[in-house]
Amino acid sequence: MKRIPRKSNSKCGRYVLIAPLCRCSCAPVEKGRNLVVCIDGTSYQLGERSSNVFRFFRHLSPDSADQLKCYKNGIGASDHLSHVPHKIIGKAIDLAIARNIHKGIIEAYSWLSERYRPGDRIFLLGYSRGAYQVRALAAMIETVGLLPAGSKEHVRRAYDLYAECYDSHAATKAAFFKAEMSTPRASVHFVGVWDTVCSVGLVSRARLPLSKDCDHICIFRHALALDENRVKFEPECTFGGDRLPSRDAKEVWFAGSHSDIGGGEGLSEDTLNIETVPLQWMEHEALMAGLHFKPHKSMWDVSELLKATPHKAIHGAWRLLEALPVKRRKHCNPEEDSRVPHQGKGRAIYPGQKIHASVTFMAKSYEPKAVFKHAPTLAWTHVVGHGASGHFLRHADWTDRLELDLFDLNAAPEWTDTLRRNNNISSGGALRLLTRLDFMSSL
Repeated sequence: MKRIPRKSNSKCGRYVLIAPLCRCSCAPVEKGRNLVVCIDGTSYQLGERSSNVFRFFRHLSPDSADQLKCYKNGIGASDHLSHVPHKIIGKAIDLAIARNIHKGIIEAYSWLSERYRPGDRIFLLGYSRGAYQVRALAAMIETVGLLPAGSKEHVRRAYDLYAECYDSHAATKAAFFKAEMSTPRASVHFVGVWDTVCSVGLVSRARLPLSKDCDHICIFRHALALDENRVKFEPECTFGGDRLPSRDAKEVWFAGSHSDIGGGEGLSEDTLNIETVPLQWMEHEALMAGLHFKPHKSMWDVSELLKATPHKAIHGAWRLLEALPVKRRKHCNPEEDSRVPHQGKGRAIYPGQKIHASVTFMAKSYEPKAVFKHAPTLAWTHVVGHGASGHFLRHADWTDRLELDLFDLNAAPEWTDTLRRNNNISSGGALRLLTRLDFMSSL
């Protein structure tokens, strides 16, 4: 593969292992801790199916003076009383309409509230509805602030003020609450989400305030599924509106369906496949934002991607929904709704979003279901199947649309310099960078 010039939209620097200079006033590593909240996808929970959220959580360094972590089960996950009739009914309702979506947000907010100290950096990770919950949590912290420890009795009031903040009167009340009750200058450093959806059940929900935006987040990363085409799994993208995000934001598309991107199909963690690629991308982005991981070395073989086959999203009862007038957001204008039957149409890829370079290593027969909006000259045949030869780099139209990540040969000198100069990198982070350098040398 050849080197090509690359651009960075980062306001915090391309690669950062100490907290960057940004709006969230992140303190240097030695002055603050990492507080990490992970919220899983619908019905996922600790000890059962392993999603990429759970894998991410498991790969984090153990709790220490520098970093604390919290994992929350997904909406509709079972508990020890799940066999009781009213629990069964409640779970079914949760799976259908996410009735209790606020509970995970409130619990995660309370966990942060009890532990946050000035200078700490907040990292939020989530998948599917859990992704929506952490984005809403970030918006809640921006809107009403973060209550100090010992304020549990006010948390529900804080959530209600946030959730009702749709007009200037409500915004004034929320701002007063933030000024009088909350810890000064608390904000969110990093949000990393896999395939955000608001509601995958029978009823569409109104967005919680600011949950679509990311301008209040220092670093925002979103992995999206190229091959998900169910009407009830339309993604909540931050790109695609009237303007591009102004902060350090990336929305990157990967080969696979919703469950592939979220890691729910049980593929091996030690190979390079359509589940592990979005996981390792997110872990690397979080590592560069200052997160600490356990040492982990994988033996990646890019030829494994040639065998990859995205799971079919539409099957069984999902076929019926595709023929019904289910309300969804229009591709041509995500701010408007449509009830025209969906009929399994692919998702929309908007300007500013990128395609992960791993797609170029898929078999030539692979054709993503997602379609480009406002980019008629881009053709999948120019890049898919051309990864090994590097021919995809010859197409100028694709240069700014690819997220090179593991395949970015220009990054090797920077990572080497980071290993040589940066005393703040953990042993786990150092091993991960060495693994990437080793992989690059094999390309």
